[in-house]
Amino acid sequence: MMCLVTLPDCVVMEVELESQATGEDCLLKVSSALGIVEVDYLGLQLSAGCGEWAWLNLRNRISQQLENISPWRLQLRVKFYMEPHLLLQEATRHMLFLQVQQQLSSGVLVVPVDRAEELCALLAQARYGDYKNPKPCYRQLFTQTTGREPDTCSINSMAEIHRELQGRGQAAVEYCVLQLLSSAEFYGVEWRQAQTADGQPLSVGVGPSGLLTCTQDLTILHRVNLSLVLTASQTGRNVYVTVTTGTGASEELLFKMTTSRAAEGLYRSLTETHAFYRCDSVSSEVMQQVRRDLRGHLAALLGNQNTLGTTFFFDVQRTATQAYDRARRRLYLASQSTDGQGGSTLKAGGNRGKDRACSPSPAQQHQGFKQEKVLEDMLLQLQDSLLCLCCQEEMDAVFCPCGHMVCCQSCAALLQVRLAVHINC
Repeated sequence: MMCLVTLPDCVVMEVELESQATGEDCLLKVSSALGIVEVDYLGLQLSAGCGEWAWLNLRNRISQQLENISPWRLQLRVKFYMEPHLLLQEATRHMLFLQVQQQLSSGVLVVPVDRAEELCALLAQARYGDYKNPKPCYRQLFTQTTGREPDTCSINSMAEIHRELQGRGQAAVEYCVLQLLSSAEFYGVEWRQAQTADGQPLSVGVGPSGLLTCTQDLTILHRVNLSLVLTASQTGRNVYVTVTTGTGASEELLFKMTTSRAAEGLYRSLTETHAFYRCDSVSSEVMQQVRRDLRGHLAALLGNQNTLGTTFFFDVQRTATQAYDRARRRLYLASQSTDGQGGSTLKAGGNRGKDRACSPSPAQQHQGFKQEKVLEDMLLQLQDSLLCLCCQEEMDAVFCPCGHMVCCQSCAALLQVRLAVHINC
């Protein structure tokens, strides 16, 4: 099947997939083509009708979520927003920058008033380059980002800041924009339309900061930190969220959605966001929550452990800490790998079939890709288990008399000087 994936810069990428391919298969192919290792932050969106988009479940087959009409049409987007210093690849930061720009234009992000001029100057540097006369459209940038008309003093201030950015590169400017906006209101918040128990319309936002309920013009009515969310459940078009109040008592919030699919989207967004940002690891209750059809129930009764007739409810597999550590280690290992082919081990293997007399079939290529991924993950886990906490050297120092080996000799010397005991004891 042909799949058309639209990137944040509106470029459409063609991806050839098998009819039984999962969303993860598609995401891995796209991210590999873009050279992105930080795939845990990304997701694919599908059209949910009425101009809205929903997140594709990466663990389920695409054919179960989209009509079996070629080509499938998806969007590549950043699903989990991170602070810019935690994004290790320039390609990931650029994708987030493009996405944030779209949110600024649509008025979803609220720009701090005292930083609006600085932000517009940075956007002018990113869009037009170094300051030149005639002056860029500062008025248009200011209106798009703040919704207000600038005065002459603001325009002159933007021009002065823009002039000071002389020689600043594109990547550095994008980093500064993301750093500025990471503290903005509604950064990384995903909005959905709902109703209260008495039928009043409201906007429900889920993001790194927690659960937000607002009026239609995004005036905040209620804010709940993710750490205060106790349980969430969905029944039909209703989503129930139990939270801890300031007095320590529990309170149940009810959100009435327009459709059961929209309710499922809110329930899934809240659960995955909580697991990604607040948990040390994704619990088995989240990983193993499934929906089964008749075939799935029969397979479960017979003790069959495969996924026949089973669809997963959530696709989050790692927390923010785990995703960052995994990406850092993969990039470190890739930088240390010099196999003589001018590439890293993460990219090696894609040309192995060229040396064969007969080209493998698409099915064999897909199976080989999955096997390589499993072996690669096993190798990474083995190498990670032998790597010191500094991620630079292998563990080669043994503490006496306990016999623990947890770090390299350099870190062991630092621990002895600073702590007098090591971390296991």
